Amino acid sequence: MSGFELVLITDRRISVEPLVRRVGRLAAAGVAAVILREKDLPEPELIDLARAVAGAARSSGARLIVNSSLAAAEAAGAWGVQLPGAIFQAHSGQARLRLFKVGVSVHSLEEAGQAQSLGADWVLAGPVFETSCKPGQPGRGLEFLRRLKNRLTIPLWAVGGLTPDRTAPVLAAGAGAICVRSPLLTSPEPEKTAAAYLAAGLAFFQK
Repeated sequence: MSGFELVLITDRRISVEPLVRRVGRLAAAGVAAVILREKDLPEPELIDLARAVAGAARSSGARLIVNSSLAAAEAAGAWGVQLPGAIFQAHSGQARLRLFKVGVSVHSLEEAGQAQSLGADWVLAGPVFETSCKPGQPGRGLEFLRRLKNRLTIPLWAVGGLTPDRTAPVLAAGAGAICVRSPLLTSPEPEKTAAAYLAAGLAFFQK
């Protein structure tokens, strides 16, 4: 194993094929986990999609992580949830949350430290570089990741403008997972795109 994981963040609106099919292809290509992030969907539709995506991911051993919705995560039997800090704080003492591994999205050292102290299993930090997902928001850069890594004892996942060429620097800064949306969802050859990220990570750890 190369020492890092490639994680897909979904957005069915930009996927060039039906999302469930794309998830299945990427899981087979080596994506380790799928964060289902479809914030505009009403909960009943999100639950249906989560169940379908869970099946596609698990067919090749990938884990499903549901963004924000505990109901959808429960219904789909998700491995984990990805939560904004405020939602995590509101639910951190509840037995319901202990059904899942929990990632918390952070944008500062203070938020990361608080998430860790409340029991998060990992933090998702970004955007590292400018990205179309957050238009007009500048990237926080590699130094931000380094500072987080020095502060944390739990895994650090990185997101935001990550390309195969940027994979090695991001891993060197301390990330244990590379989280990607657009390049994996819009590529006409998703298997080759996933392979490029995985090869970059493998080359980094083989140095």
